[in-house]
Amino acid sequence: MGIVITASHNPMKDNGIKILDLHGGYLRIELEKHFNMIVNEPDLKKAVIDFQTNLAKFFDLTLEKSQKGRALIGRDTRISSPLINDLMKETMVFCNTQIHDFGQQTTP
Repeated sequence: MGIVITASHNPMKDNGIKILDLHGGYLRIELEKHFNMIVNEPDLKKAVIDFQTNLAKFFDLTLEKSQKGRALIGRDTRISSPLINDLMKETMVFCNTQIHDFGQQTTP
């Protein structure tokens, strides 16, 4: 999956993330709703469990403890982006996920 830390064309205060699907496209609407709840969950352990459950539900995946996922992360120039980037990386480490952090990137 891919993660882009940006608010795109929205005001500076509206920074957030965009999660891309397994093929690099936007998430299906029904999955986006679930991920929005997960991203806003204050309990990291619960968020991870919900994330894994939703992946299994929507993509028919069985995640083994030994399997390592992969996340690609890029961010924009907003002041809040480094913090969101660090939190995202912390979550990915907790999920046994290999991280490819592309740092600050331009958006089209």
